[in-house]
Amino acid sequence: MTWFEETPLGIIFHWGIYSAGARGEWVMNRERWIPEEYFRGMSSAFTAALWDPDQWMELAQEAGAGYVILTTRHHDGYCLWPTETTPWCVGKVGPDRDLVGEFVDSAHRHGLATGLYYSLADWSHPDYPSAWERDWPLSWPDPDQSRTFVQYCRQQIRELLSNYGKIDYLWYDGAFPQPMHGEETNQIARELQPGILLNERNGPPWDIAISEQGVRPKEGLWEAAITLNDNWGYHATDRAWKSVAQVVRTLLDVRSEGGNLLLNVGPRADGTIPEESRQTLRALGHWMSRHGTALRETQRTPFSWNNSVTLIPGPDYIEMYILSELHEDFRLCEFRNRVQRIIDPADGRMISFHQDQQGCLTFAEPPKPKDGLPGALRIEISGELEPLVQRGLHWIPE
Repeated sequence: MTWFEETPLGIIFHWGIYSAGARGEWVMNRERWIPEEYFRGMSSAFTAALWDPDQWMELAQEAGAGYVILTTRHHDGYCLWPTETTPWCVGKVGPDRDLVGEFVDSAHRHGLATGLYYSLADWSHPDYPSAWERDWPLSWPDPDQSRTFVQYCRQQIRELLSNYGKIDYLWYDGAFPQPMHGEETNQIARELQPGILLNERNGPPWDIAISEQGVRPKEGLWEAAITLNDNWGYHATDRAWKSVAQVVRTLLDVRSEGGNLLLNVGPRADGTIPEESRQTLRALGHWMSRHGTALRETQRTPFSWNNSVTLIPGPDYIEMYILSELHEDFRLCEFRNRVQRIIDPADGRMISFHQDQQGCLTFAEPPKPKDGLPGALRIEISGELEPLVQRGLHWIPE
């Protein structure tokens, strides 16, 4: 198993010069800013003046996360590390600090697996086909532009993977016309960082598939990347915050399908994190302190959906997460295995139950959700897990 499989939760920080606009990370494209005006206009507010990377890491750990990712360069082309490849970077415009270096150093000190987000689009680069497409350009006007742009991206990736010690995860983003020669670029990344994991967005060979803003299970290693409100970058008036109950339910949905949940945080331009994000992550961490160990051990479930509970298998048990208060007549009819005992992991209390010949369970006193969040029972079973009915296709007609 890789560190990724044993770490059900990660945090990605969408932070860049667009944070100064306070209206999302696509502001340059959507409002058709000329690069010079955009970067000079945003730079006075993108200060990182109150940024303490250790506070970010501590919040991530408090939430129960095992890895963190930073947007080193988003689609606007602004780099959070000093580079000679572009005039639009820290040290030349905006903070005179290596923000990538500080982030990675802090993640390493806190023992967190470290990921770097890198967009393969760049609206500010003269060889990128178009800065203002809705949503991505479809072709290169000239093949030479493609070759020049690919070399530019590779030079930046070399800097990121050569100058900051161990990097565990390269998180590609952005869409672009082909050819981008992703296979050769991915080989460079693996040579510079043996053991690094790559997501799928630069083509094969890759390790991790992405489900963005939804739970769409994939084969193999996969990750659901989801925002806490409706924007990735900081948006001052976006108040569509997800509740911690929604986040926990999403985490259970993802983990039951063998994936990881990557939650997004959009810090302000000064480096502070909105209080709504902090509150949700802390409440999530309180729940994870009781249930996180089981989620690290779980496997992809062979069971279909259930209106009352989510079942996620462990090595020799089934963790039953109770989504809502169970009716006194509730019956769990999902597996053939005989049950040895049932434990409430919150306090170690034994739960009385009855199992009939068909395998259905009834409970004398199931735990109730606490603070509106799912509770859990650990069902210890004998033998290899055997579903009562094989999972089929859950089809909803259009």
